Amino acid sequence: TCHVLYYYLIINYGVPTSLGYSVWFFAHAIHSLCQPQVRWFVTTPIILLVLVHFVFDLGSCDFPPR
Repeated sequence: TCHVLYYYLIINYGVPTSLGYSVWFFAHAIHSLCQPQVRWFVTTPIILLVLVHFVFDLGSCDFPPR
């Protein structure tokens, strides 16, 4: 957790695109820690929820008018 805090608060302070990496790191950590029999059953819902969250975030952005 100290590395994550250093990464976001020191190295990437003010860089909003770096916020998307934490969830994938979390999904990868869960994937690698699970037993091989249930690995995809556990990580697939996490990845799907991340993708749905990303799509809804894009839909709620206020883009400047053309």
